[in-house]
Amino acid sequence: MSIKQKALNDLFFAFQDFDKWKTYSIAFKLMDEKKVRLIDIKDVAAQVGIDSGVIEMRRRDYVKSK
Repeated sequence: MSIKQKALNDLFFAFQDFDKWKTYSIAFKLMDEKKVRLIDIKDVAAQVGIDSGVIEMRRRDYVKSK
């Protein structure tokens, strides 16, 4: 399994077992590490019913809190 595929799997399972800030922390940490892109996060989130606008808002919140 490639590094990218492992990161996408981690991202998928984080959203499957959704816990608001834990999930976003995992997702945005993977993004900061350049293992996934924002579009990847939006795609996975959409699979569990989270709108892309919510992801963008949470990303802004996450960046501000750093």
